[in-house]
Amino acid sequence: MDYLDLSEYIDNLPFLGAKGATGSQSSFLFLFNNNEKKVKKLDEMIANYAGFKKNLILSSQTYPRKIDVKILNILSNIAISMHKLFTDIRLLHFTNELVEGFSSKQVGSSAMPYKKNPIYSERICSLSRFLISLMQNTQYTASLQWLERSLDDSANRRLTMPESFLTCDAILELATATFEKISINKKEIKNSLNTNMDKLITENLMMLAVIKNEDRQNVHEKIRKNNLNNLDIENLSSKLNISKDELTSISSLKTLIGRSSSQVNEFLSKIKL
Repeated sequence: MDYLDLSEYIDNLPFLGAKGATGSQSSFLFLFNNNEKKVKKLDEMIANYAGFKKNLILSSQTYPRKIDVKILNILSNIAISMHKLFTDIRLLHFTNELVEGFSSKQVGSSAMPYKKNPIYSERICSLSRFLISLMQNTQYTASLQWLERSLDDSANRRLTMPESFLTCDAILELATATFEKISINKKEIKNSLNTNMDKLITENLMMLAVIKNEDRQNVHEKIRKNNLNNLDIENLSSKLNISKDELTSISSLKTLIGRSSSQVNEFLSKIKL
């Protein structure tokens, strides 16, 4: 999603062009003896030289700072995605289901030598929050821009825009390097699933009961009440007329993951990078 937004905006990003001191192109019109076609041609030639497909038609001394807002929106959305992704990785790291690489000389914690903190994922989350926070700067600048450009505009932009791109670049560089070091602990994942099996199969239990013409809401209430006093899945199954073979069937790991594998493969097949 972020990649598509970025690609689309790059293709449609307009260029300021040669608009003069106030945006009216009056000096260029004077230079070309009031020949508007030549002024427009100059505008197009400069845009083409700079690698842009189109120019802004209307502007003031500068291009509208709403363009900066759109750019930061795309960059901050990348940061949002990265923060969410690596927060999940950090959570799974501490259950040992998915582990960030840890070198022999790496220090996980200066106070607790035994710790193996996911330092790269933590760093990505930190940088992502910083990038997200920069979004407000561009919004303020766009809304507070006067009739002309002032240092109120440019002093802020000289900090915000470069920092945004550099931070986004650092996040993506770190993410790429971190993915190469991540290892998946299938044994821990299987143990976690087996430990929580009774809770995980309750949805399939309801579906099986519905197939047997049970009222879904009544089944839901039975499971809810049973769960309050420690879930006894075998006793619950017998009350719902579900056999041991049927219980075994809905308890398989393959059943629990549903269409996950197919969904991922379908998604990957439709990605165009």
